[in-house]
Amino acid sequence: MNSQPIIITEPRRAIRIIDSILTLIAWGGFLYLIIHEYQQLFSRQYRPEVSPAITLLNYFLFALIYV
Repeated sequence: MNSQPIIITEPRRAIRIIDSILTLIAWGGFLYLIIHEYQQLFSRQYRPEVSPAITLLNYFLFALIYV
């Protein structure tokens, strides 16, 4: 059997740049959600039936899973 070795190459620079941009957008959205939640927490518009701690925990878990 004459098989060639598998060569693992570096991803192209464009792919790395796009990946970095998408990661920054995702983290920016996550930080926006946290800041928005804290602003609502200290305003009168916050929904009393939803715990702010649970909401922030959900956002944190979302970031761990998807970002």
